[in-house]
Amino acid sequence: MVNQSNPNHRKEPAENPNRRRTFYMVNLIFMGCLTILSLLLAVSAILLPGLLGKGGGKKLYTRSRIEEIKSAAAQEKEEELLSRMESSLEAGSSMTQVLREVFHDRVVVVSDGRFFFYPVSEKAEKNVLASGSLQRRDDIVVCASDTPSTQISRGVLLSDDNGKIDWNRLADSEIGEVMITVGVVTERGFTEDEQYERNCRKAAEKGIRAGLCVKVRGIADREILSEAAEAAAAMIRKYGPLSQDGTLDRAVLLRIHTQEDMREDEKKKREWTGTVRQLCSLLEEKGSAPVLGMSLFTCAAQIDLDELYSYDRWLINHEQTPGCPYRFSFWEYTGSGRAEGVPGNAVLYARITYTEQDGSAQE
Repeated sequence: MVNQSNPNHRKEPAENPNRRRTFYMVNLIFMGCLTILSLLLAVSAILLPGLLGKGGGKKLYTRSRIEEIKSAAAQEKEEELLSRMESSLEAGSSMTQVLREVFHDRVVVVSDGRFFFYPVSEKAEKNVLASGSLQRRDDIVVCASDTPSTQISRGVLLSDDNGKIDWNRLADSEIGEVMITVGVVTERGFTEDEQYERNCRKAAEKGIRAGLCVKVRGIADREILSEAAEAAAAMIRKYGPLSQDGTLDRAVLLRIHTQEDMREDEKKKREWTGTVRQLCSLLEEKGSAPVLGMSLFTCAAQIDLDELYSYDRWLINHEQTPGCPYRFSFWEYTGSGRAEGVPGNAVLYARITYTEQDGSAQE
């Protein structure tokens, strides 16, 4: 008999048992993913109000809300800054002092009524004295207010501009030390000070502590600088620590007068830096200890302090209080002071000795 349902007489293929199992697994995975997605949406719906600030957790802010917060913070900072400035000005601080307190990461310089701002050297040691802790009064007395970590000694810088010094009167005065000018370096040569040998001899006779000063007023070559270094070394050998009198320190002040205007000149800056660095090296070779005497403008704009940061500093600042971001061991606070036995205008300075916690002192 012919099978009517299968006219071609073909056998029906056997059903693959894995097909139904595969379909079942796919369906199971799909339903599982759908369930997980539903759970995530439910959790998000529950936690979202908390994330927006109702639950005390992290907050999500709109851009406009973020701008409002930033604006409020900036206004609060501005009001705090203005309050500090107002308090300082009411206390008698000058605008220069106030700006130096505000811009503590800049060297603030004033010239012709204009303010100039220069970056602070990253290498030079920073000033540890509190603002206003040093002041001058009557161009003579330097006071330290409640600063137990420092000791102050007053001194006067001597040169032939002062003529002959009355050493008896000077020795009996409140001046504790002197800095004696050896001579002046210019582009044309080195000129010895007319009074420096007499002043060194008299300081030794009176037992007054003394150091030496070389005025640097020009970019000079090695021969000129060598002459200046040797003149200082000769006096130290004669009256220095190893001599019989032992009055002179090894310190040699390089009092730098660049005589440049406020406009920066990178070429001049490199030349000045080279001159000072070379003179320091020559002095060190002869056993002296160079001290850099500079105004704020000079150390900020006219030499590269990063190349000279290791030397001690003499700050030339004739204001009521020094405003210097760098550590300094000498503060020249007036060029028109008065000192017993010193004719004419006296250049007065203070030596700052930093007393460490263990009782030792560092200058």
